Amino acid sequence: MTPAKQRSLPRRVLPRVVAALGLVAAVLLSWWMRIEDARTADTPPRIAFGQPVDLGRVMLTPLSLAVAPEGDGPPQLVLRARLENLTGRTEGAVFGFPPRPPLVDAGQADFPQPEIFLDRDGEYLRHVQPRIPEEVTITWDIPAGWQPQEISLTFFR
Repeated sequence: MTPAKQRSLPRRVLPRVVAALGLVAAVLLSWWMRIEDARTADTPPRIAFGQPVDLGRVMLTPLSLAVAPEGDGPPQLVLRARLENLTGRTEGAVFGFPPRPPLVDAGQADFPQPEIFLDRDGEYLRHVQPRIPEEVTITWDIPAGWQPQEISLTFFR
């Protein structure tokens, strides 16, 4: 080759470096997209009664859902469930901190925050001991004018 036709080192290496960077960027982007697809589901999973729901620190197993008739107070939506602390220590933040208890989605009705009671003694749920399943009752006051209909419960992890 004649010296006039030779290309300089930067002009020979630069296209190869740019091509390699483009290849690495494409591989990293496709890898990240796969991770995102695995992390976030398109639709939330459907859980049946008796099927455990992993909430991170605790395992919650919904047992039954009913509308309690008016007695001493307003009618309530009542979820009976079993909680099991999966950590090795007493857990006071059963639904995380700040607490995110199950959310009721029932059309346009706005359900208030629930109250959570231990079934064994009727006291408010304060904490759960490690690896000791506890039966609990989660109650929501039913808003005025709400008629029984299909509802969904959202659990947060």
